[in-house]
Amino acid sequence: MNLKKTPDDISNKTIEEAQKELKQLLLDLEESKNLENHKEKYKRLTVLNEHILSMFKKTSFEILSKKKKSQKIKKK
Repeated sequence: MNLKKTPDDISNKTIEEAQKELKQLLLDLEESKNLENHKEKYKRLTVLNEHILSMFKKTSFEILSKKKKSQKIKKK
């Protein structure tokens, strides 16, 4: 588990916004010839990826919870 705090500018992004920035960072890194100068971009890329994964997990959990609630109601 990551104990580092996600920067606010990333944690406030929607999944779509984070994916868009992640794609742009990947394009920038792929086009670059000297990757050693891009440590900060790599770090930001990994944080964005972690944010997207956590948003998917949260959404997935919410969907499963709603599904279980609706199934319990139908059984009554």
